[in-house]
Amino acid sequence: MTGQRAAIIVLAALGLWALTGCGDGAPSAPAKPEKVVYEAWAVTHLARVPVSSPPLEKLKGIAIGPGGRFYLAHAGGVAVLDNGWQRAADLTTEGAAVAVAVHEDGRVFVAQRQKVRVFGADGAALASWGTPGKKPGQLAYLTGIAVRGGDVWLADAGNRVIHRFDTTGDFIADIGSRESEPERPRILCPSPYLDCAVAADGTLYNVDPGRWQVEHTDANGKLVGTWGRQGSDWMEFSGCCNPTNLAILKDGRIVTGEKGIPRVKVIDAETYKLHVAGPEHFAEGTAGLDLAVGPDGRLYVVDPGAGKVLAFKIPEGQ
Repeated sequence: MTGQRAAIIVLAALGLWALTGCGDGAPSAPAKPEKVVYEAWAVTHLARVPVSSPPLEKLKGIAIGPGGRFYLAHAGGVAVLDNGWQRAADLTTEGAAVAVAVHEDGRVFVAQRQKVRVFGADGAALASWGTPGKKPGQLAYLTGIAVRGGDVWLADAGNRVIHRFDTTGDFIADIGSRESEPERPRILCPSPYLDCAVAADGTLYNVDPGRWQVEHTDANGKLVGTWGRQGSDWMEFSGCCNPTNLAILKDGRIVTGEKGIPRVKVIDAETYKLHVAGPEHFAEGTAGLDLAVGPDGRLYVVDPGAGKVLAFKIPEGQ
């Protein structure tokens, strides 16, 4: 079937999550289902990034804020577009923006490689914070950001951890480092792609590309489960290090993106129904398919290789 080898939406259901034990060994993989139902997942809409002046270069990240506005991280900062894809504002940063997240109150948090910049809902610059380095709470190579309530989560591919700060920039804890949780296998990140997302209940999901899995951490920072394993089957992750990106649907299903063979999949772990958008939808060799869930029932995917945003109708859960 066409359209079946691309990024992935994974439902974090108990049946497919393996509790992680101690040590550095690979977590146990979920049992292979007797039957998996595959369905093509067709693109229903393609939105090209507007080419208005100034143009967007090195498109990296996407977030959707109040009112359905789109926030696109690129080499010059963050472009703000209304829900009709018209350029509404620009948040300028010194240096490239690599990821963006929007708080419930409209504040915009922009990740750069070793810094976070904060803008108000009106576009005014409010703050910047971050200390370069390799110690706890220091930033080496940011590639992802998430915000909810009083917390800001930073995916640091350089230090191979997820940092937790409050929204004023005060450091709280590191997730996935040997120092922060000795009994937890450290995040493995062989290539510069690491991402995280926060669920409505305040729990954290992050990719662990070198272990070919998604990890689930509770509000206290304790690892409670993992999903995924290496392989070429539909419910597995291929290549050296996948998945690279993820997002969370309103119904709790998890969306993940992959590189190598760029793809986005939707897996219902209860019914084993799999929806996939394959590499034919993306630029050859593209990597870092950032994801955002819109209020219009679509999943928006940044294709950095093509410099555009693709919109997919989200498959219905069972």
